[in-house]
Amino acid sequence: MARQSGKTISEVVLDALRQYRPHCASSPPLKGIAAWRRLLRADRRPGVGRPETPIEALYDEATGLPR
Repeated sequence: MARQSGKTISEVVLDALRQYRPHCASSPPLKGIAAWRRLLRADRRPGVGRPETPIEALYDEATGLPR
């Protein structure tokens, strides 16, 4: 196909990828969307997330190397 069109193989592949449209993935299932929304709402609630570890805690003070 590349020879016939006068393009490089990379150009042919990129053109094909740009034109690709999946057949069955028209929209995500509604159950999946609802589940993701529930998770996002739960993640926004105060006190749900773990406290962050300061970057300094990951390194040994004496050597400066990771623990």
